[in-house]
Amino acid sequence: MKKHITLLALLFVFAAAQAQTAIPVDSFLGVKFGATAEEVANKMRLAGAGADKKSSKKDYLVFAGMQYGKWKPEYVYFKLSNGKVFEGGAYFKPAQNNLAIALYNSIKHYISLTYSEGTDKNRIPVTYNDGENETAAIELGNAVYTCHWVEDVSRSKFNTIDMAINPDLVTQLWFTEAKESLKGNKNIKSK
Repeated sequence: MKKHITLLALLFVFAAAQAQTAIPVDSFLGVKFGATAEEVANKMRLAGAGADKKSSKKDYLVFAGMQYGKWKPEYVYFKLSNGKVFEGGAYFKPAQNNLAIALYNSIKHYISLTYSEGTDKNRIPVTYNDGENETAAIELGNAVYTCHWVEDVSRSKFNTIDMAINPDLVTQLWFTEAKESLKGNKNIKSK
């Protein structure tokens, strides 16, 4: 019985430690979760980004023309609930389709330098798993490239970072505030 309890305790410690971030995930591009639309606009303006008023809505703010590390995203966005930011993300388009996986991996490495290693959840069929056909498999929806980071799961609420390559070969990155903080808002759609 003692061995089972010890084994369960070790498994829990291992599972809890897996892919936890080294520092809190409380913001995206310097915009803290809980910021107002005005605070987001001010922060983005200071970062050199312009508001995309055509794509933006009251609860979805879009900006373009700024840097994220050494990359220039197609655009960045912030989702709001009850007037407060709960998610921020960016879309990165590769210079060429055959560079999509390299772009994804370089951004993932950049995030890992700050937040520790994430958990890869890639699914690539053996028929495509030779390095050259993986990009085609993603475009066809036959392969999945994703990575997930989570804050300290011992807390009652924990925020996350996720990234993926979509079938258009765009790397999507998003930082999300804990789902528990969004309870009661029926307008929020979870990813």
